[in-house]
Amino acid sequence: MITITNACTGCGACIATCPTHALRPHTGTPAWLASRCGEHRDCVEICPVGAIRWSPIPVHQPGLGAH
Repeated sequence: MITITNACTGCGACIATCPTHALRPHTGTPAWLASRCGEHRDCVEICPVGAIRWSPIPVHQPGLGAH
C-alpha cells in the first residue's frame, strides 16, 4: 500500500520512476493505481521530500486507490 502525504510537492519524480506506471498525474499529488502497483517501492526511494510511504497494511486515502 502506497501512501502519498501532504509533503508532496508534485515534482513528478515518482511518476517517472515507477516501472509499472502505477502513479499518474493528478491534481496536487499523484494518483496511485493499486491494481498496477508491483510494490517495487522505487517511488519511495526517489521522492526528494520523503512524501511517499509504503505499508503492507492498506491505509484508506479518499480519492486514491484502484482506478
